[in-house]
Amino acid sequence: MKNFESTKVVLIMAISLLGFGLQGYRITSLQVSNASSVARLNEVEAKIDSLISNAEDAKTTIRALEINMINSSNATSPSTPFTRDGGGWWVADDAMFRFPKGIVVGVKNPRCTYGEATLSVNGLRHILANCPEGVGSVTFGHENTASGENSSVLGGKGNIASGITASVLAGFRNTAVGDFSTVSGGSANHATGIKSTVSGGLKNHATTSNTSVSGGEKNNAIGMAASVSGGFRNTAKGGHASTTGGSYNDANGRYSSVTGGLDNTVDGYGSSIAGGYKNRAVAQRSIVVGNRLKKALKAFDVIF
Repeated sequence: MKNFESTKVVLIMAISLLGFGLQGYRITSLQVSNASSVARLNEVEAKIDSLISNAEDAKTTIRALEINMINSSNATSPSTPFTRDGGGWWVADDAMFRFPKGIVVGVKNPRCTYGEATLSVNGLRHILANCPEGVGSVTFGHENTASGENSSVLGGKGNIASGITASVLAGFRNTAVGDFSTVSGGSANHATGIKSTVSGGLKNHATTSNTSVSGGEKNNAIGMAASVSGGFRNTAKGGHASTTGGSYNDANGRYSSVTGGLDNTVDGYGSSIAGGYKNRAVAQRSIVVGNRLKKALKAFDVIF
């Protein structure tokens, strides 16, 4: 029994010594591991310090370059030509400004090929933006196009100025196609002749050079330098011919004229009809004044 107790004590002491040995080994291992980790941490911290130092050096270099660029810019270019007033508005200097490409006020038209030296004033919706395509062209209003060189559309909607120096002043869906042509307003009017003009109205046409239509509806000035002044469905077909007011009147002869009335026709050179209904001036230099269903068949006839 005594030997058993002694053996037990020895075993307990051996186990205790073994435990102490393992604990010491763990402590030693942890110390070695901690020492290695500390070394690695020190190495990482050294690298971070190096990177921070390099970054600070880079910042210093960049700042020096910025200062050099600012000094260089100030030495070769003037200061900004705008100053801000007390109300928050930017005010330009009292000087001339040159814009070689152009100016767009408001939204840009994504469908437009902008010309050189152009000006466009738009709203805030892309679908309503104007398009100054021609060199030196100007557009105001909505959905207007100035494609001719030095052409302009100054207002309205859906107007087109495609001739050289052509212009549309206002209105809806008017076109100035001829060079130096003008449409002053109205709707669906067309000035296609060189130096032709349409002054308002609806669906009027000035188709040949120097022709003009002054208002009315569906009138046509076809002959060279012919004119229609108001009325409905009147036509000036002869060169320098004219119709003034009335409806369905036709001035077909050269230098012929119809003044008012309904469905009158002048075919003779230099002939005229003044009012009435369905009168005809067939011979040259003949005249029909008023009345109805009259015909001037001989030269120099005057019929009342």
